[in-house]
Amino acid sequence: TRRYGGMCAKAGLAMLCAGRFPEAESWLRGALAYKTVDWRTHGFLAETLLCLSRPKEAFAEMDRALPAAPDDEAGQVVAWRGAFDLWLGRYESAVKRFDEALLLGAPYALGWRAGALLKLGRPAQALKQLDTALALFPRDLEAYVWRGEAKRALGLNREALKDLNEPTLSDPDRETPIWLWALFNRALAKAALGDRAGLKSDFNAIPAHIRDHIRRKTGHEDMVKILEAGLELSRGFRREEYKQAIWMG
Repeated sequence: TRRYGGMCAKAGLAMLCAGRFPEAESWLRGALAYKTVDWRTHGFLAETLLCLSRPKEAFAEMDRALPAAPDDEAGQVVAWRGAFDLWLGRYESAVKRFDEALLLGAPYALGWRAGALLKLGRPAQALKQLDTALALFPRDLEAYVWRGEAKRALGLNREALKDLNEPTLSDPDRETPIWLWALFNRALAKAALGDRAGLKSDFNAIPAHIRDHIRRKTGHEDMVKILEAGLELSRGFRREEYKQAIWMG
């Protein structure tokens, strides 16, 4: 029974990562029916439901994950739940969740908490927390993106470029789509520095379907306005490709 539950969970995660959300839901619900899989299966099902534009069900699934997790992993559940709030633009709620996660021993929530602070218009506080987060986790590419975004918000565009180069240079084959959000911010930093060629190069490196989605939503044609609008439309989302449906759906 445990073996079959695990097989269903792996199939569900594969479907989720492939963007095949209805199939992912079916497999993950099948895995949970075996009652032998761990709490992360609830989390992946919750992500699937978010991608299917069913946030109420997603939050309910995360509520089921918490009692299924061992005590020493409760902070991970709460941090993941906070990430949902961050992605959906519920920034005050996200900060509260991340505070709870930190108290429960999930220090990686610090980078996400800083992202929520930045979205709440507190870039100086966000920058301070991101410095701490990257001291703890120096290979956290998402934190580099958030720190570059915070520095850009403070007008520190040359410093921002150093952080924003990290995700793109660390991922030259673009296997981890954190580079996408580095490109958005890097292009805007270059624009602020008068580097029109750099702006155009980074703008054109963003997948066409994402640029076109923002154009359709906003009617903008100017590169800078499209980039700025993209960072607003995506709310607190700076994650993997398969989850783009959370803000593009």
